Amino acid sequence: PMVIELLCDGDKLEVILDRFGEDISFRRRGDGKFSFRTEMAISDGLVGDLIRLGSGVQVLSPKILREKVKEQLENLTQIYKD
Repeated sequence: PMVIELLCDGDKLEVILDRFGEDISFRRRGDGKFSFRTEMAISDGLVGDLIRLGSGVQVLSPKILREKVKEQLENLTQIYKD
C-alpha cells in the first residue's frame, strides 16, 4: 500500500466517504474543496474509480498514480478519437 492524496470538489464528499471509508481524515479548503490522505494499494480498480469521479477529483500524489490515471485517459481518448 501507498499513501495517496486527493483534492476533491466539496460535492464529492459522500462518494469519497463511501469509497474510502468513514474514518478518513480530510481538510476543508476555502475554495469549496477538500483534500485527504489515505493508505491503499494502487490498482486498476482504484484508477477506474478515480476516472469515474471525473474532474471533481485530482490525484495530488503519488506520481505513479497520477501517471496511471493519465495513461488510462489517454488510452480512452485514442479509442474514441475520430
